[in-house]
Amino acid sequence: NITMADIAIINLHRNNDMTYVDISRELQSQKLLSFGVSPSELDLPFSIPFFQVQTFEDAQSMFSPRLEEIQADVDKKKQLWISLQKIFNIPGKK
Repeated sequence: NITMADIAIINLHRNNDMTYVDISRELQSQKLLSFGVSPSELDLPFSIPFFQVQTFEDAQSMFSPRLEEIQADVDKKKQLWISLQKIFNIPGKK
């Protein structure tokens, strides 16, 4: 139940000095999906494996490889889908 009004896309290639604090303050986000950007690149105080959902400061975060890398790998697509199901409370197959 989200619309484009609920989404912000940030290209860190053009805004490479932005941190998690900047993003959180500006957008007041509840969910952060990061593709090809690590927690350390956003100055977060932790490191987590790709596709693991992590709660930090009342927001859920998930970091993954670049989309081009996921597109070429069926297992990574499955891992991404499982993470998205967790973050957005999407029921799995029964």
